[in-house]
Amino acid sequence: MADQSSLANRSSHSLEARALLERGVLGERELLALQADAVKLRSLLRVKIADDADLDQAAAAVRDLRSFLRSLYAQAAATNAAPFDLLQQL
Repeated sequence: MADQSSLANRSSHSLEARALLERGVLGERELLALQADAVKLRSLLRVKIADDADLDQAAAAVRDLRSFLRSLYAQAAATNAAPFDLLQQL
């Protein structure tokens, strides 16, 4: 089964994307870059991104991950340990 999020599988832009293009908010190149980034994010987080609620969930996951990594690096610096070594101890 093909990945439904693949840009190659899309025949056209969504209504929202077409509206952004028509209003000049985004250019075609910018829109394609954003779509590619969304596919990468979806793959990284292993979540579907079909609507604003899904995007909010993905953003929350990224914030949580960023917070965790900052804490990990701070603790590693405080204990003079490598972040990866500290992570392995968790």
